[in-house]
Amino acid sequence: MAFMIFLIDDVSKSVAVKFLGSTPVHLIGNFLTLHLSSNAGAAFGIAQRGRGIFIAIAIGALAVLLGFTRYVRSYTWALFLGLVLGGILGNLSDRLFRRGGMVVDWIEVPHWPIFNLADTSLVLGVIGIVILMLRNTPLRTKDSGGAGHEGGWR
Repeated sequence: MAFMIFLIDDVSKSVAVKFLGSTPVHLIGNFLTLHLSSNAGAAFGIAQRGRGIFIAIAIGALAVLLGFTRYVRSYTWALFLGLVLGGILGNLSDRLFRRGGMVVDWIEVPHWPIFNLADTSLVLGVIGIVILMLRNTPLRTKDSGGAGHEGGWR
C-alpha cells in the first residue's frame, strides 16, 4: 500500500509540474482548482526554513512506523499505516530530490492550503489510526496467529 501511494503521488506531481503552468485550472468552478505550488515548510506554510528538520522527522517517523508494522496482523491497521507511510515517503522524496527540496503541491479547494496526494494520504491514514485507537481495535485479528496484542492497539 505505501509504495503504491508513493508511486501515485510521485506520478501526479510529475504530471502537475509538466502540465500546470502559472495559471490555475478550474475543474469544478471555484471548488476544485489545479494550482501548481511549491512548499518548503510544513502544512499551512509553517517553518519555511525547516527542510532539514522535516527530513529528520520524516526519517524518524518512517523508522518508528516500519518497526511498528512487525506487530500488525490486521488488514485495517495495515491499510491506515500504509497510507501514512506512503504520504511520508511522497513528501520526503520531494524534499530530497525534487525542485530544490520543496514539496510540490497542486490541489486547491476553497479555504484550505494547496496540497497534494501525499498530504491527503497522510491525513486519511492518521484519522483512520486515531479511530482504530479510540475503538481499541486490535493490531492482530483472531485468525492472524502470533501471540500478544490481542487486547487492543497497545
